[in-house]
Amino acid sequence: NIDLKNETGEISFLVDPARVEDKELYRKDFIAVLRMLCDYGFKKLKLRNIYSETYIFRKYHISILEGFGLRPVKKLRKRKFAKGKKWDSIVHSILRDEWKLISDDTFQILSKLKNVRNVLAPIYSLIFHFLKRNRNIN
Repeated sequence: NIDLKNETGEISFLVDPARVEDKELYRKDFIAVLRMLCDYGFKKLKLRNIYSETYIFRKYHISILEGFGLRPVKKLRKRKFAKGKKWDSIVHSILRDEWKLISDDTFQILSKLKNVRNVLAPIYSLIFHFLKRNRNIN
């Protein structure tokens, strides 16, 4: 979903189940697609915000989103019925200003780290705050 008036875009992922089985391949595919969609959305479409909704039982998927730089912004309670019960979902987003701070070199270094959830998210946060402070970004 793209809303040019409000400068927002929603991204969603349908992945071949065979590729999901290989976690490293899944992570690489996912990061490559996220980069492409963010580049296109922020640079070509001039979006201000890109967001994604993920069901809470997709923990590895969430760790990749957060490691990439999307931040959790909203929890939708009992959003999906699956596996015999109702599940919450989380909406993650990234702003154009946050995306601008992430360089190609940073992505190459961070994408090589294996522990996405515990390593990439705190490093991204530190890099973002350091760059924000040193560039006087509001």
